[in-house]
Amino acid sequence: MRKRNPGYSLIEVLTVVALTMVGSSVAVVQMKSSRTSLEANVAASAVIDQLKLARESAINERRNVRVEFISPSTIQVSRIENDKSTTVLSTATLPAGYTFGLPAGITRDTQDDYGNATPVYFKGANRGLFLGNGSLTNDAGIVISGSVFTIGGGGDATARAVTISGANGRTKQYYIQGSGWVERK
Repeated sequence: MRKRNPGYSLIEVLTVVALTMVGSSVAVVQMKSSRTSLEANVAASAVIDQLKLARESAINERRNVRVEFISPSTIQVSRIENDKSTTVLSTATLPAGYTFGLPAGITRDTQDDYGNATPVYFKGANRGLFLGNGSLTNDAGIVISGSVFTIGGGGDATARAVTISGANGRTKQYYIQGSGWVERK
């Protein structure tokens, strides 16, 4: 009688390898989706960071600070000096592959309803002015709220919206789910 080797057969080993490969491929697809979402959130966070910098600078320095969104992907924060000259405090660019843009499949505005006629919408302008009290106004001094939309090469899945309330400087971030915007909390 032959003694059998205590090990795994070739079929058992191949089955384990095949199952491992299937599980790995599912994980890779999930990681790519998660990475796309994270990159989109980074673009929106860049907008929020610049808005907060502008507002905090205006409050701390008791000076007017302008935030301007320069197409296709640059944000510039400038302090207005007493002699009306400007000093650039920050120039930031969205991550590579991201621009200010509206998603193709979504026509509805965010729940804040601050406007979505253009990718950067501050009552028809591409900029706002933070006053020393922290409120956001237009160049005429009227308090305004606004929306900034970013999008990457991945289409609507990479679209994000950032809204800011002119009265209190509160920012919110939104992403697309189905056919509308959902606030990211």
